[in-house]
Amino acid sequence: MRWLQPLWRPTLLRRVLGALLLAFAAVGAALLALDFIEFKREMAEHPGVQALADGVATSLASSCRSAPSN
Repeated sequence: MRWLQPLWRPTLLRRVLGALLLAFAAVGAALLALDFIEFKREMAEHPGVQALADGVATSLASSCRSAPSN
């Protein structure tokens, strides 16, 4: 395993790629959080959309239960 040790040394390229990967992950998480916050706010402002979604979910669930199985 000693021959693998030089491969894990922190070179400039590895540090830059690691920082870029971490930055992209952080930006992705931030965008996902903002999208979730916007979704929650829209659901709070327009409860009719939630009622419509509940109705569609109920009808889909009942149609799946009543479907004949082979």
